[in-house]
Amino acid sequence: MTGALLKAQNDTTFLLFPAFEDATVKMKNGQTEKTKLNYNTILEEMIFNKNGNVNSLGNIDQIDTVIIGQRIFVPFDKVFYELLVDGPATLYVEHKSKAVAGNNMAGYAGGSETGASSNYSSLATADHTYKLKLPDNYHIMNMTVYWLKWGNEYYKANNGSQVRKIFPEHSKEIQQYIKKNDLNPRKEDDLITLIKKCNELIR
Repeated sequence: MTGALLKAQNDTTFLLFPAFEDATVKMKNGQTEKTKLNYNTILEEMIFNKNGNVNSLGNIDQIDTVIIGQRIFVPFDKVFYELLVDGPATLYVEHKSKAVAGNNMAGYAGGSETGASSNYSSLATADHTYKLKLPDNYHIMNMTVYWLKWGNEYYKANNGSQVRKIFPEHSKEIQQYIKKNDLNPRKEDDLITLIKKCNELIR
């Protein structure tokens, strides 16, 4: 759930996968490369382990897609979005998090956020080589964002209300579908189900 505060259970809580996974990088020029990748949700970077050093994947503008297992990631500006639903309305998820210092957690319980999030980039070197361990007093805040591409625009789609606003002419049908199927669009699986229905409505 977006904004949830997770206490770090290990050194790599902010990584999308529990380990570096087999991946295929497809370039825009048609070339492909096999490697092992993971995704750093704080810096929003694809990372790889080379001789014990963790580095970020470069030349993002030349990459078409990254496939990790059965999951597809596409570059968007300097970060990657994961493709969840492909259709007239295309659903992506931006895997994103913040490192929060333990003594500043109160800011996320309703107080000021000033100074609460860490500048994790300061833990990286100039060439984006960095260690995967956060200081012991840090926690991870989930900041995941869902994006719906409709036409040439990207819209936030984190809940049913936002989805209905994207398709105002089908708002009533969408609301009825959510209620009939007892969906909670704040949950990823239910949101995927809802967007697939939206694609049926707009075809």
